[in-house]
Amino acid sequence: MNSPIEKPAAVSEQILLGGFAKHRTFEINNSGRDIVVGDIHGHFRMLSKALEAISFNTEIDRLFALGDLVDRGPESIAALDWLKKPWFYSVLGNHCLSHILQHENSRPIGYDPIQASWLKQLQEIENDDGWVSNCDPMKYSQLIGELKKLPVAITLQSKRGPIGLVHAELSFHYDSWSSLVSAIDGGDFKALDIWRAIWAQHFELRPIETRSEAKYWVPDVIAIFHGHNIPWYQKPFSIANRHYIDTGAFLRPYRGEGGFTLVDIECPDTPLLASWWPDHE
Repeated sequence: MNSPIEKPAAVSEQILLGGFAKHRTFEINNSGRDIVVGDIHGHFRMLSKALEAISFNTEIDRLFALGDLVDRGPESIAALDWLKKPWFYSVLGNHCLSHILQHENSRPIGYDPIQASWLKQLQEIENDDGWVSNCDPMKYSQLIGELKKLPVAITLQSKRGPIGLVHAELSFHYDSWSSLVSAIDGGDFKALDIWRAIWAQHFELRPIETRSEAKYWVPDVIAIFHGHNIPWYQKPFSIANRHYIDTGAFLRPYRGEGGFTLVDIECPDTPLLASWWPDHE
C-alpha cells in the first residue's frame, strides 16, 4: 500500500513554527560592484534607468534589493523576470509575504493569537492595486514561487567586512548580526522575529539631538541596509552603521518627491544615487 503524500505545511504555520525564515550569504564580488537598492514597488522601468545612470554592468555587477518588489507601481509582474536574472537578488518584504499568504489562502489555527494576529493582518491587506487580476494567473503563480524562495536576511562579504541586508529592522533583542543569522540558521526565528524583520519600525528616521548613536551600533558588521520605512523628507537616513534607503520611489509619480537610492556596499555612507528619478520619463 502506497504511503499517503504529506502535504507541506502552509506558510503561515511554517512561520509560527520557526521554519520559514531563510538566510543567504554572498562571497565578495572581486570582479565588479555590489549595489543595494531600496524598495522597488513595481517601478522596474525607472530602476533600469537608475542602473543606466550608474553605468551598472550586468556582466560583473550585482544588484541587491531590500524587498517589496511588488505593488504600488505599474510593473509588479516584472518582478518574475528580474528574479530570474543572474545578477539580481532580494530579501523578503512584507508586500511579498502578503501575496504569498493571500495566494495560498490559509490561516493559522490553534496558535497564540498574539503570534498569529499580524499574519492575519498581513493576509488581509488590500495591496495589489488591481494588478493581480489583470495578469496571467500562471505567471502570478510562478512569481509566488519565486517570492517564497527569498531570504529574510542576506549577508554580503565586502572588502572591509560583512554587510547585512534586511527589509525592515534588526530586532532589539538581537545584539549582533550574527545572533540574528544564528537564530535563522538554527530554526529559532519565530513569528514575531519575522514580523520585526519585515514590518517593524523601532524609531523615527530623522535626526534627534538627544539620541545616542552608540545604542544602535551593530558591532559585527560594517553596515546594515534597511528598506520598508521611509525616512523623513524621502532622503536616505543613517544612524550608527544602519542605513535606511527606502526613499519612496513609488511616491514620486503622486507627490513629486522621493525616488530610488542606490549604494555601493564598499562606500555605505555615500549613495551613488539618492532619492533619484529621471528628469524625463
